[in-house]
Amino acid sequence: MLCGRITENYVRAYIAFTEAVWRKENPPPPVKASFDLDYPSMGWVLDVIAAITRTGFSLVDHFTLPDEA
Repeated sequence: MLCGRITENYVRAYIAFTEAVWRKENPPPPVKASFDLDYPSMGWVLDVIAAITRTGFSLVDHFTLPDEA
């Protein structure tokens, strides 16, 4: 995801990051169990976008890697 923000001094600041998110409503049980153990707070793309907005950043763009990646 690429986010932007204008600082107090009117300087544009950008941050780019990756985040694991759920892509399927009902993932296979072994996959769900693994992420529940290792990353229980993993959410959906809309959750991440909401967090970006809450922190004062504006989403510039986002994309999902293809399955082959």
